[in-house]
Amino acid sequence: MLVTNTSDVPLTLKMVNAPGGDFIVNYSDKPIKPGGSTRLTIKAVKGYEPKLTKKSFTFELNDAKRTRITIPVRTVKPKAKVLQQSGAGKTGGK
Repeated sequence: MLVTNTSDVPLTLKMVNAPGGDFIVNYSDKPIKPGGSTRLTIKAVKGYEPKLTKKSFTFELNDAKRTRITIPVRTVKPKAKVLQQSGAGKTGGK
């Protein structure tokens, strides 16, 4: 996701709360200039097995109010796909 600074001062993101273990969060700790943007990505760790999950990540800005932003993340267990067997490869009997 793209995070844009709409204020008049440079802002810095700092993660203050993250669920442990299942996700990797990447973002820049460099100040975001007024009107500037930075990319924030949240990815599941290798080997993560999808399941019904509701988690959130909370970031704090370095502004005077110490504004906090919470990003909800929801994952779902994928439904199993049923493969239909085609008639190809069948042999006729005698």
